[in-house]
Amino acid sequence: MKKLLDSLGLFTIPILIIIAVFLRLDITPFGGNSIWYIDLPQQMTMFYNHLYDVLKGNASPIYTWNYGMGTSFWATIAYYLSSPLSILILLFPRSFIPFSILVIWLIKIGLSSVTMAYLLRKHFTPQRWIIFIFSISYALMSYSITYYFLPMWIDAVYLLPIIIAGVHEILKSERSHIFLIGLTLMFFANFYISYMVGLFVFLYFVGELYLHSLGKKERLKRFFLFFKSVILAFLFTCFITIPTFLELRKNKYTAADVNELSYLLNPLDLYGSFFNGTTIIQNLSIYAGVGVILLVPLYFLNKTFPVKERVVYGFLLGFLLYSMTFTFLNMAWHVFELPNGAHYRYAFIVSFLMIILSVKAAGELEWITMRQIIGVAGVNLVFLSLANKLLDGNIYTLWLINKNLFILVALTILIVVLMNKKGSILLHTFAKMGLCLLILVDLGMNSQTILRNYISPSHPVNWYDVHNPSYEKAFNRLQEMDDSFYRTKVDPSLVTTLNESLRYKYKGMGIYTSTGNGEHNLFLRELGYAANSRAANMGNGIFLSDALFGFKYVVTTSELDERIYTKMFQEGNIMVYRIHMNLPLGYMVDQGFMNKGGEKGMFNIQNHLMDGEEASYYEKQNPEAILHSLEEVVNEAGKKVVQRESGNGTPSIETNMTISDTRELYMNLDAETIQNFEEKINILINGAEVRPQNMGLGGFISLGTYEDESLNIRVQLEKDTQTMQIPSFYTLNYSELEKAINGLQNKALEIKEYSDTQVTGEIIVQDKGTLFLSIPYDENWKVTVDGENAEYEKVGSFIGVPLSEGTHTVHLEYVPKILYMTMAISGLSLLLYLVFLGRRILFARKSHVPTVRE
Repeated sequence: MKKLLDSLGLFTIPILIIIAVFLRLDITPFGGNSIWYIDLPQQMTMFYNHLYDVLKGNASPIYTWNYGMGTSFWATIAYYLSSPLSILILLFPRSFIPFSILVIWLIKIGLSSVTMAYLLRKHFTPQRWIIFIFSISYALMSYSITYYFLPMWIDAVYLLPIIIAGVHEILKSERSHIFLIGLTLMFFANFYISYMVGLFVFLYFVGELYLHSLGKKERLKRFFLFFKSVILAFLFTCFITIPTFLELRKNKYTAADVNELSYLLNPLDLYGSFFNGTTIIQNLSIYAGVGVILLVPLYFLNKTFPVKERVVYGFLLGFLLYSMTFTFLNMAWHVFELPNGAHYRYAFIVSFLMIILSVKAAGELEWITMRQIIGVAGVNLVFLSLANKLLDGNIYTLWLINKNLFILVALTILIVVLMNKKGSILLHTFAKMGLCLLILVDLGMNSQTILRNYISPSHPVNWYDVHNPSYEKAFNRLQEMDDSFYRTKVDPSLVTTLNESLRYKYKGMGIYTSTGNGEHNLFLRELGYAANSRAANMGNGIFLSDALFGFKYVVTTSELDERIYTKMFQEGNIMVYRIHMNLPLGYMVDQGFMNKGGEKGMFNIQNHLMDGEEASYYEKQNPEAILHSLEEVVNEAGKKVVQRESGNGTPSIETNMTISDTRELYMNLDAETIQNFEEKINILINGAEVRPQNMGLGGFISLGTYEDESLNIRVQLEKDTQTMQIPSFYTLNYSELEKAINGLQNKALEIKEYSDTQVTGEIIVQDKGTLFLSIPYDENWKVTVDGENAEYEKVGSFIGVPLSEGTHTVHLEYVPKILYMTMAISGLSLLLYLVFLGRRILFARKSHVPTVRE
C-alpha cells in the first residue's frame, strides 16, 4: 500500500505543477492564452481526428483519400500516433481532441515520474527523498515540457527507465522479461525516437557490462540475452518499424550543402543550457534541475566510486554532449538527417544520464568534502555572474541570472547540511524537506518559462472552431447531398491547417507530414502549387489542373461567378459552389498527358498538361501602353520598379485591354507587393473597385471573370506604398478549356462503388489508350481489369492503366504487401514466443522446480 501511495503521489505531483503553471499563465482551459503551437494544431490534432475515426470503425488505418489527394496513413500512425496511450482519445468527444492530446501528454509526464522512481528504487537507491526529487526532476525536465506539442516523443521518456531497469535485470539476474517488454513498447510507441533510445541503451549496456565483474562466458550470455530481446522486440513490432522506415526513406530532408564536419554550438552555449529558464523554443532541452549542475561534477570527484566506473560514465556523457556540438554525430542521432526545427531530439537521454549520476552522488554525500562542494558551486557562480556578457544577453538576463544564483546557493547550503552525517536528525529532515520544496519550485519556474515562450507564437484559443458551426455543417451537408467520389477545394482564408481535411472528412490536396508522398508533392510543385517533400498547399488552386484532378466543389465565403460556378447552398457565411468544369477520378487520355513540355512558368506548364502539346488556355496579355505617374528606377536586386515621387498624391499604374470569349483575368505582383497587397494597392476596373482574390500561388491575384469586353485597369498605390514592379497580366480562356474538358468527360470512368481502400468503375473505350486515374502513384495499388490483374504505369505522379477497346470493369484495391507480410511475421513471432514461454512454464511446474530463467 505504501508503494502504491508513493507511486500515486509521484504520478500526481508533476501533473499538478503543470496545471498550476497553466493557471498562472492563464492558459486554456483556465484562461485566454493558448499553447496551440505549430505541429500540435497543424499535425497532431488532425491526425488524431482520423485515428479517432479509425478506432470507431469509421475510417481505414491503411489509406485515406482525405489528404494529399490520397495517401497511405499507416506510416502516419506509426510515426505520430502509435503510442499505447493514444486510445485514451476515445474517452473524449471528437470535438475535444485538442484537449485530449494535452491530457495524454500530462499522463505521460506522470508516468515518467513513476517509471523513474521504479528504476531508482530497484537499482540505485532506497532513499525515498532522493527517489522523490529525481523522479520529479526527470518528469519535468525541459525536454518533456518543450515537446508537449509533439507528445509522441514523450513515450520514450517514460519507457526509457523501464528499458534501463531491464538492462540491469539482464546483468544482475539474467532475466530479460522487463527489457523485452520495455523495448517492445518503445518500438511500438514511436518508430523514430526508438532509434535514439536503442542507440543509447546499447552504449549503456556495453558500459555496464564492462563494469560488472563477469567472466567471458557470463558476458557472452548477457550479450546473447540482450540481442535476443532486441531481435524479438523487433520481430514483434516489425509491422510498425519496417513499413515506416521504407516510407520515410523515400524523402530526404537534409540540404545537400550541409557541412557534416562543422560545429553547431560552442561549449559555453551548451553549458549555459543546464540552468533554469534557458531552454529556447524548439531547441536544446537538457535542463533537469539546477541540482544536476552541482551533483554530476561531485559524482566524478567522489573517490568512493571506482575510477573505472567514473571513466566509463565520463566517456558516455562526454560522447552525448559532444554529439550536440558536432554536426555529423548530431545527424547520426537523428537517423542521419538534420532536423528541420525541434533540434536535439535525443536531449532527454542526456538529462536521463545526468539524473542517474546525480542520484549516485546524492546517495554518497557524506564522502563529499567541503572543498569539493565549494569548488563546484564557485565555478557555477562565476559562470552565472559572467553569463550576461559571455552568452546571449537576451536570454541570460539579470533576472534569470539572479534566479539561478539564488537556487544554486540555497541548494549548496542544503547539500552541505546533508553532507554532515553528525548533524541532528531533525535538521537533516528539514534539509531534505527544504531540498524537495526547492526542487519543485525550481522545476515549476522552468516549466513556466518554457510554456510562456510558446504563448506568443501559438494559435489563438478559438483556433479549433474559428469558422464553426457553419463550416463543419457545410461539409456534412455536402457529403449528405453528394456521396460520389469528388474532391473539394477550400478558400485559403478558411483553412486552419493543411491537414484539416482529415478532421472535416473532405478529399483535398493539402498535406503536411513527414510521412507523405514526397515525390507526388514535388510533382505538384512543378505544376505550380506551393509544395515541398513534406507538404502541399493548394492555395486557391490552378483551375486547369484542379479540373483534371477531380475538384468538383469550392467552399468559400466569397460570391463566385455564376458563369463558372453554381451555388449549391449556404450555411451561415459559408457557401458551397459546384465547378462547371470538373472531371471524375478516371478518364481516357492520349499520349503526352501530364507531360510538362519542358516549359518553365506555372501557366506555360499548365498549357501542356492535356497532351504535351502547347495550348493557349492561359495567355500572357500584351495590353496597350502601361502608363504611370511614378518614377522608374532599378532596385538593389536589379529589377526595374516604379516608385512614388515626392508630392504625388495618389500615384497609379493604368492600362487598357480587350477580353475576348469568357476569361479569368490574373495580375502578377512582385514578391514584396503580394504580401498584404490589400493594404498596399487599390484596383479599379472600368472605374469600379474590385476585390481581388489571392491565388496563394506564384504571386498571382485574380481580378475576376470577363466576357467580350474592353477593360480599363487602374492600380493605385496606397499612401504607405513607395515602390512596386510594373505588374504583368494573364488570362484563362474558359471557353476553350471547357471544350477540352468536355472531350475528356465523354471518355470517363463511371465509379460504381468506392471505399477507403477500393475503387470499382466501368468504362467504354472507343480507342485503346491510357486510363488516367488522379490517384497518387503508389506501388501498393493492385489493379484488375475485367477480373484479370493489370499492369499500371506512372503518368506524371499519378496512375495510368493501359486499356484496349471495349467495355471494361476496372477495380483498384490498396494492398500494402510489406505491411501485411510484416504483420504476419509479428503475429507469428509473438505466437511462437508465447507458446515457447508457456511450455517452459508448464515444464517447470511438472518438474516441481522454480520457473526457468531466460
